Amino acid sequence: MQISLDKLFQKKIQTSEVNLPSEVWIAIETKLRKRRRVRIFWSVFGISFVILIISILVFYPPKKELPINFHKNTNLKELKDEQVKTKKKSNLIKDLKNKKTKKIFSPVSNISVEKRSELSNSQNYNTIKTKDNNKLESNRHKKAYDYNKTEEILKDDSFQKDKKSISVKKKINKIDSLAHKRKKDSLPVKNEKKWIVTPVFGFSNSGRFTKNSSVIDSRFDDNPSSGLISKLFGYKIGFKLSDKVYLQTGIISKELSFITKELFLKGIKGNNSLLNVNYDPDVLIRFSNNNRNLPGEPEAQKSDLIQTIGYLELPIEIKYRLYNKSKFRTNFIGGLSLLYLNKNEILAKTDLFTKKIATANNLSTYSVSFNIGLDIDYNLSRRFVFNTAIMFKKHYQTYNRYSDKTAPFVIGMHTGIGYRF
Repeated sequence: MQISLDKLFQKKIQTSEVNLPSEVWIAIETKLRKRRRVRIFWSVFGISFVILIISILVFYPPKKELPINFHKNTNLKELKDEQVKTKKKSNLIKDLKNKKTKKIFSPVSNISVEKRSELSNSQNYNTIKTKDNNKLESNRHKKAYDYNKTEEILKDDSFQKDKKSISVKKKINKIDSLAHKRKKDSLPVKNEKKWIVTPVFGFSNSGRFTKNSSVIDSRFDDNPSSGLISKLFGYKIGFKLSDKVYLQTGIISKELSFITKELFLKGIKGNNSLLNVNYDPDVLIRFSNNNRNLPGEPEAQKSDLIQTIGYLELPIEIKYRLYNKSKFRTNFIGGLSLLYLNKNEILAKTDLFTKKIATANNLSTYSVSFNIGLDIDYNLSRRFVFNTAIMFKKHYQTYNRYSDKTAPFVIGMHTGIGYRF
């Protein structure tokens, strides 16, 4: 009996149709739509999160701090090139990401349009989707604002980096210069060559500041006289006191020559002796400033008187360097010289002969001169130097019976090749 009842119920269930109320089906369909909306929301949220992570990595890359090497100069140009390259790379990545973003957002927008068309009857779905779209739009504006702000900050940072790199470069250059100076000071000083020996040869011209004042005899004051060019030779020794100062001495042999013109040679008869002239014993003629002859005398012969004074000079001078450029140097010279008389001659010069006939008796054996001049050096090699100098020397205490106004001066030039050791 129980089995028959079960079979009866099974048949009834198989043949029967269950008709649910329409409200139940509407509720079921609404739940299914809600689940679908939840899936779409999480899909959009996931895609937005991925885009946000990529944007952060692109627009906010981790900053790499470069270590500053204070032992090597940082090139400002290289830093700027690196910044330009980094900026180009970031712009390229930004363009690629924008293209990808457009591709990602396009299917989402299509999906949302299709769903809105399918679910136009659902007011709740429209409200939720509108909120999502507004949220996405606000996020886009916010990202654009953040990008512009980030770009301004990056520009500001690059400007600050440029300023910092310039200041760092100045500090590095200062440190390098100090290190170079310390290294230079710490280096062992080479055996510097301080001595120099220079053989010299040259010419000088003599003169006096006084005119119409003969140191031979006052009777010759009206006769024309002038200085002559004479030779000089010797050697100089220099010692380096500092980079700019040299002490210089040596031994130089030089001559001073003067000529008195329009004189005559006459016989020894009569009063023809001169105040400051000692004639040689074997000389039978005398100088005179006129050609009048006494009875029985031979005819006077026209002649010039040449006085030659020779000195051994011991200069004591200071050379001060005025200009120095690689091989070329210019020096100022100042000092004095001690003079020793070693030659005293008076010559008679006629058309027929030139002969020594007397000496001057008013010359001092020792005298001095004050010297100034300009000296030029040219380095031929590490040891050899070409030297030339122009000197002005004013003599004092030259004569016994005359003031220093009548003392001569000398303008000369000499050259030589020096050897350093």
